[in-house]
Amino acid sequence: MKYTTELMTVNENPTIEKITKTFKSLRAILTKHENELKEKICTIEKRNKDLVEIFQNELRRKQEELSKRNKDFEGIISVKDYTKLLQDHQNSVNYLMMTTQELSAHKYPLTTKYRIDEIQELQRTVADTTQRVHIYEWQE
Repeated sequence: MKYTTELMTVNENPTIEKITKTFKSLRAILTKHENELKEKICTIEKRNKDLVEIFQNELRRKQEELSKRNKDFEGIISVKDYTKLLQDHQNSVNYLMMTTQELSAHKYPLTTKYRIDEIQELQRTVADTTQRVHIYEWQE
């Protein structure tokens, strides 16, 4: 019997094969779960980034509109066209009131925050489990 075990290579040893299969399964499970968590985090972060970009684009568009209105207003003032200024007065006031209301109602987008619960517990469990697996040696 002793001679037979000595002839077995390390890879043919059923005990080593069992350990290898067990750890391979654990790695597969952990990798799968890790990838799922990473995917969820990436999805949340992409959604947050998209919401912020939309918000910034809307603000840029409003800024461009206001800049155009300001340029038109400065043009009227520079040529001292007071008649045009009086004619546009109500439209300008209405536009500014509407823009003020839009900007007041325009809130920064709600972004999703996240946390990973029980990650420390998982780390402890893995550490405890790997410490429990021992090789006991004895002689017969």
